[in-house]
Amino acid sequence: MWISRRVNTEALPGRRVVVEFRYHGERPLWAWLVLEPGDISVCLHDPCLPVDLTVRGHPRDLYRVYSGRSTLAAEISAERIELDGLPAMRRAFPSWMAWSPFAPAMRQAVVSVDQMPEAHGG
Repeated sequence: MWISRRVNTEALPGRRVVVEFRYHGERPLWAWLVLEPGDISVCLHDPCLPVDLTVRGHPRDLYRVYSGRSTLAAEISAERIELDGLPAMRRAFPSWMAWSPFAPAMRQAVVSVDQMPEAHGG
């Protein structure tokens, strides 16, 4: 799972955290990230560990956040991504993800385009 390569391990709590991803769409998929100090594992079968946070949505929408084309807050507000878990886990999740290094530039470009006046044909 591509997102496992972009985890900010320094932001993780000092204990194991299990994040369950429930992707829907053309190819539904359930996957788990088991985040432990010094180790990140991807499981495509239930690891039989207590889940701390569940992320639901279409992989396309999570990738939009990763790439900077959208924000996690915007996708949650639009109900395209849902985080389910204790409030502390939901708040911490964005800091665990090391989004694409190009995300800040992409977000700025998206904001700039959104602020451009609309062209009107004559």
